[in-house]
Amino acid sequence: MILENFKPRYFKQISLVLTYDGKTILDSQPIYINNNRYFVPLIEFINDIGGKINIIGSSCYISIKKNEVIILELETIKLSYFNNKLYVALFDIVNSLDFHTYWDYKQNNIRIAKLLKKKVVPKIVRSKRNVLVTLEDFTDGKNYDSGDALFKVRIVMDYLNDRGIPFHLSWIPRYIDPLMGIDNNLCNDQNIKNADFIYTLDFCLSRKGIIGLHGYTHQHDGEISGQGTEFNDVINNEENIIKYRIESAINISKKLEIPCRYFETPHHAANTLQQSIFERYFDYMYEPYVGIVGDKVIRSPRNKKTLYIPISFDYVKENKIEDMLKYIDNLSENTIGNFFYHVNKEFDFIKYQTSNEFISIDYNNNSFLKKVLNKFEENSIKVISIYDVNEGDLLN
Repeated sequence: MILENFKPRYFKQISLVLTYDGKTILDSQPIYINNNRYFVPLIEFINDIGGKINIIGSSCYISIKKNEVIILELETIKLSYFNNKLYVALFDIVNSLDFHTYWDYKQNNIRIAKLLKKKVVPKIVRSKRNVLVTLEDFTDGKNYDSGDALFKVRIVMDYLNDRGIPFHLSWIPRYIDPLMGIDNNLCNDQNIKNADFIYTLDFCLSRKGIIGLHGYTHQHDGEISGQGTEFNDVINNEENIIKYRIESAINISKKLEIPCRYFETPHHAANTLQQSIFERYFDYMYEPYVGIVGDKVIRSPRNKKTLYIPISFDYVKENKIEDMLKYIDNLSENTIGNFFYHVNKEFDFIKYQTSNEFISIDYNNNSFLKKVLNKFEENSIKVISIYDVNEGDLLN
């Protein structure tokens, strides 16, 4: 393996404090940022946390504890050879070692530690009733603009993965709040808050989450992203504007190296022209096909390829979880339901404590999400992904 063959990246040196086991690491080594991902020198990182590392060919053998060797395939992670050193994305090395992070924006500090949590045993569910689970309206806005919030988002994603639940994340890539003078493009503004957000998207992918684009800004004019409308019969309804917005969203995801597998129009308000353009870019549209009435999954008559997945389920409005549980009880056989959830509703149910070596998690079993997942199991409803959906499937 020739180290110089790794993808060259434009690096900007930044000031950042990394702590592990109560001690600062890499304090004498430069840390860099590239597209809001932090990069650290691989060998020095392992040495500073008390480990040993041996690189043979394209494989990296890392030992932190006695009699335990972690094999890391270098070609599967984000690397760059820079200033005669091998730099690795912070997420990739932390995740490979099964560590977690907590970010303190004010102190410009990232704590690296093991996570202490209750063991979850996934259950195998076989049923004629299925459901899709989607974490909706995820953007770098006010609900997810703190280290505390994004840490809790990762806890939820980690729990879903531990439970064997495939899930989708509908991401709004550009957050705009005109009244507050905020226009946050993750490709332009390099800072610790945005880096934490990208870290969380990488975390989502590592937990088998499927990310889709939920518009470009999910707003127009003076509206706030996530609340406003972006496409309908009178808004952004000219072909050149539609293409500009969809391509701008895709370009953000490509530059940030975040694969997005589906598109979901904000409020599902797109018209025929808009959908005809969206489907040129995506194989999955997470919304009904305009012009064909019904609850079945439709393959686009235009390109004979894109699947339209109707939205039939509902989300937890306010905190009315009982309405959702009753709906699940009445889900018909041989159908697929959709469950949409704003993950910030889980935050009050997650408590944690940090120490030098561990982050301890107390995730309340009475959380709305856990109640919904338990109700699925009680009714033998299987959670599936969009990849399991076929043309003609009936949605409840």
